[in-house]
Order: sequence, then structure tokens, then C-alpha cells
Amino acid sequence: MICIAVSSVCKPVVLTGVQLIRLSLPEIIGWYMELRGLLQFKPNRNQIIRMRYTNGATLTDIANDFKLSPQRVFQIIKYRNH
Repeated sequence: MICIAVSSVCKPVVLTGVQLIRLSLPEIIGWYMELRGLLQFKPNRNQIIRMRYTNGATLTDIANDFKLSPQRVFQIIKYRNH
């Protein structure tokens, strides 16, 4: 994990080998705890999308990160399965 300073705000990102992914604080804590073997729970894609939206990410940003349409992200956030 590295930290990129943008306008004096530090945004944590994870290098996946292909792209940088911004993580929210709960995601960072979960990642760290899972890495250390302290956490058994691993959130699925939809849970991560909901966490990121709750933490202020826009539908477009989330859609781009997960290669989904903003409409599909909205459906996931609202718990729609179709």
C-alpha cells in the first residue's frame, strides 16, 4: 500500500499490478486485519461497492473501478438484483 498526496490530503491506494484502487478506511482496516489473519470475513463485490458509496465515492467512480455502468452500481446500492 502506498500513499499519494493530493492537495495535502493523503489517499491510500493499493497497487494491483494493473491499476490503482482507492480504498476507504473500513476497506483498509479489513484488508490489514485479513492480511494479519485477524479477520475471517471477506466482503464481496457488492458489499465493497456499498461501503465505498457510503464513504462518499460517486456512482461514476465506483462504476469505472469495477467496470460496471453507473445504473448497475445504483441497483447494487439499492439492493436490486435485476
